[in-house]
Amino acid sequence: MRMKRGLVTFFVGLAGSGKTHRMRRTPHDWMCDEGVMSTDLHEQNHRELVLRLRRGERCLVSEIRLVDRYIRSGYQTRLRSSARGSRITWVFFENDPKTANHNCRKRTNKPSDKGGRVHMRINRQATLRY
Repeated sequence: MRMKRGLVTFFVGLAGSGKTHRMRRTPHDWMCDEGVMSTDLHEQNHRELVLRLRRGERCLVSEIRLVDRYIRSGYQTRLRSSARGSRITWVFFENDPKTANHNCRKRTNKPSDKGGRVHMRINRQATLRY
């Protein structure tokens, strides 16, 4: 019996770089816009990702922490051992804090961060690790 191979595409970039916009226009079975690492909710999302990959689904994930290559490498190793045989692809967005922060100030898809201040603060840290 042939095992199904899922596909996960990670969209990596600063807040406001266009990850969510691109993900919404990419065919998929499941999408996680931030949150596959560190907290309980993220752990639940990680388990969901693994389950869907084992079913052979196409998954999209955006996770800003993955701009850090050490974190990215560790998570990729974890995922490969949890969802053996699944394919992993990466889409990296330009490290352009000026444009990303401009987009954070203008966007309407994050109502809890009106004006983008929280995400711009996250970008300051992420830019250093990109």
